[in-house]
Amino acid sequence: MSSPARVLFLGDLEHPEFAACRSDLGSAAESMTLSLNNAEEVAVAEAQAKQWQPHLVVLAQARTGRFAQRQLEPIQAAAPNARWISLLGGWCEGEARSGEPYPGMVRVYWHQWRYRVRRELACLAGKGPSAWTLPRTATDVDRFLQLRETPLAGGQGLVVISAESPLTFETLTDPCLAAGYSTVWLAASSRMRQQGAAAALCDFSRADDRNFDQLAVTIAAADPAPVIALMNFPRRQDRRRALELGAVEVLSKPFLVDELAAALHAALGSTPSSVR
Repeated sequence: MSSPARVLFLGDLEHPEFAACRSDLGSAAESMTLSLNNAEEVAVAEAQAKQWQPHLVVLAQARTGRFAQRQLEPIQAAAPNARWISLLGGWCEGEARSGEPYPGMVRVYWHQWRYRVRRELACLAGKGPSAWTLPRTATDVDRFLQLRETPLAGGQGLVVISAESPLTFETLTDPCLAAGYSTVWLAASSRMRQQGAAAALCDFSRADDRNFDQLAVTIAAADPAPVIALMNFPRRQDRRRALELGAVEVLSKPFLVDELAAALHAALGSTPSSVR
């Protein structure tokens, strides 16, 4: 694709969890944002989709069942070649088990969005296989298999891994080695300074005071190296607290190998993220 991808955002983009989603596109895409709060707005979205023919349609929903399938069908028919992404807020966790996810859509939570959309836009530009443009019948397994050929953002240097157990350390070591880094374990009880670190990872078993205290210890031990916090389904307040402590990024678990590699690559050239 020689021209920038066209991305149509629909739904709850004013919700705080989705505040930065458009800016995460960078210069790799043109975007348009429309609401779907009533029949008139649905008609406008249908007309714009028919005229613009987006490559991706991103449906942001702050909670499960926010939009009825019948609202979406005219827009889907207006741009039949577009791939649909369901961008989910925190209240949508568990939707796949207890709710009715929209059929034919790739599901991405707000805290997974940044690295996934950047990877997919790069793929659309011809830099690798895209998981989001597989047929609508593709499963998550199909998408994971498609991503096996995704090039990693390679690096070098020592990555300090703060983790509660050797098993967690070894699990996080594998993707670091694949991306070209060496690793050393910082046990949760250790406060030993790690000389010569390029970056550090601090694994959270849960977002509680003890784990945030360990993040502070990791930041001090690895200083001046940047530190990435790894959290399960982080909340906005958890992300904010980690960034205020001095982490440069909060990466959501479970993550894909290329997402950790991209986060490390970005951190090595970064200053602390703005709190959002």
